[in-house]
Amino acid sequence: MFLHGHEAYKKTYTRYKSSAFYAFFVWWGNALLSMLPEKYSQKFKTKNQCLIIRFHEEEIMLFYKDRNTQHYIESIAADKEVVSHYDWNHLRIKYKLKNSTTTLVLEPDQLLHYRLQLPKQTEKNLDSFFRYEIDRLTPFTADDVYYDYTLLPSNKNEGKISVDLFLIKQETVDNSVDYFASSELRLDSVDAAKSVLTDNANNRIETLSVNFLPMEKRGESPQRFLWINVAATILAICLVVFPQQYSLQIKQKKIQQKQRYLAVQQPSISNIIALKKQLASIKESVNFVMKKKLNSPSPSKILDKITQILPDHSYVKDLTINKDSLIISGLSHSASNLIPLLDKATWFDEVSLREPITIDRESQKERYSIKMKTRLKLLNNSEELAPILSSNSHDSINENSSLSTNEEDVESLDNTVGDI
Repeated sequence: MFLHGHEAYKKTYTRYKSSAFYAFFVWWGNALLSMLPEKYSQKFKTKNQCLIIRFHEEEIMLFYKDRNTQHYIESIAADKEVVSHYDWNHLRIKYKLKNSTTTLVLEPDQLLHYRLQLPKQTEKNLDSFFRYEIDRLTPFTADDVYYDYTLLPSNKNEGKISVDLFLIKQETVDNSVDYFASSELRLDSVDAAKSVLTDNANNRIETLSVNFLPMEKRGESPQRFLWINVAATILAICLVVFPQQYSLQIKQKKIQQKQRYLAVQQPSISNIIALKKQLASIKESVNFVMKKKLNSPSPSKILDKITQILPDHSYVKDLTINKDSLIISGLSHSASNLIPLLDKATWFDEVSLREPITIDRESQKERYSIKMKTRLKLLNNSEELAPILSSNSHDSINENSSLSTNEEDVESLDNTVGDI
């Protein structure tokens, strides 16, 4: 089973790759490399190289991949003693694989493959979905296998997504990885081939582009553009700090002028501050009760909305409310279809299964437990409370109208305090 760290890593890495920061650093690194002489810039450029290791009968076959080309290196005996004494550093130096990744490729007949049609709403939470539903979709539990998946192209208008789910026994992966435990080689991924290897050692290895290796067993990714980024960061700091120093000197002179002005206007400023505190206290007391009501969900309204959404064959046995969090439990003929129904509703958000779906012995219906977030403003109809807030605030201000002062003087002094 993948660890929770794997899910967080995939989400964070995917978000980073699609962010503006990643695009900026790639552009920045390429621009800096273009300023270096050719013989130096080539040392820093990414070469997309990979060392590929594949078990075949009683041998371990070694390949290296350079961009889109694969080359056979040699074969060694599938023996832990041989692997531990093999000179992996010499191999990396000889084939210029110092900054490359290492992938262990397993045979396709060791895998189980399922092609699934799932509701489109599960696309953003596939890791959580498979973690809870793997024992229902397959004959295995999540503790027995490592698994990974790939999304297939699908029609967005169909409301379904196609997913290829690949599973492999933990024992198979662990035994293969243990061959390299005593060596100086660290694996970055465990993939699987699309087809069985033939006798021709030079044929191309097509993989599924998955990774069955747990996070704690992966090697560290090679650091690229390290020195360039360090130098560029120092340069950027200098470019930011020196102009700020000059700007600070100018601002200090302006502050001294404002302080002399404030010394003369100090009595008026004190009156303004006192008036603001009184006005803030009045507004806070008027709006306290209204804010409490806006931030507290109404159980009757929540139950009414859920009743409108759920089909006739589904009903709620338990309802738990904690601030803006909501948990409902009950029985249904098709509990998995309740997730998209609730997710489409405008009153609820972040809908997901709290625990796996089970079958109730008495009613033979599916028992479910669903958690979600409530949108309080929509549920409590805040528009009805807005006139009350406005009216109370208006009356409070009128009652304290004797505290007002010359508006132009107040605004001028207020801006002065704000600048300082």
